[in-house]
Amino acid sequence: MRDLIEHADALIEGMRPGVMERLGLGPEVCAGRNPRLGYGRMTGWGQTGPLAKSAGHDNNYIAVSGALYYTGTPDEPPSAAITVTGDVGGGALYLAVGLLAGSMISTYRCKDGEFVTLGSLEPQFYALMLEKLGLAEDPEFTQQWDRKWTNCKQSPRPQSPLLRTAAPGCSTLPMS
Repeated sequence: MRDLIEHADALIEGMRPGVMERLGLGPEVCAGRNPRLGYGRMTGWGQTGPLAKSAGHDNNYIAVSGALYYTGTPDEPPSAAITVTGDVGGGALYLAVGLLAGSMISTYRCKDGEFVTLGSLEPQFYALMLEKLGLAEDPEFTQQWDRKWTNCKQSPRPQSPLLRTAAPGCSTLPMS
């Protein structure tokens, strides 16, 4: 597992608090092996608090939060859609989307101390971004998903956004 972590983009764990730490796979240990790893925790009741060590289930979350109330009518008891409301809609979906966004989009500090976010997911927008950055002919960046952008933070290239100010990049954006 530790070898997998070194090359992974993200890890999602759903154990009760402290389990991953006991297994030697807590966030600090994983970050030491892979600093760019996105570490997502999905626990029913959070890492701390009175219910943190309790098992969590969808019906518990939606009942305690009051969301279950809205699934019934005045004449009938509430009817829960198992796992859809609390587990998926309330947490897992947001965790997955957040980790995906974090692994595909990165923020870079520019020469002037301002920040720019680069995250062109679709090929045509990636090509346009390379063109605007003056990297369209650079063979190091032709493979969109090759993680070369991570290297830009450690050793910026002359045309890297890290060695420019943010203002020219912002002026190329369609703001209207």
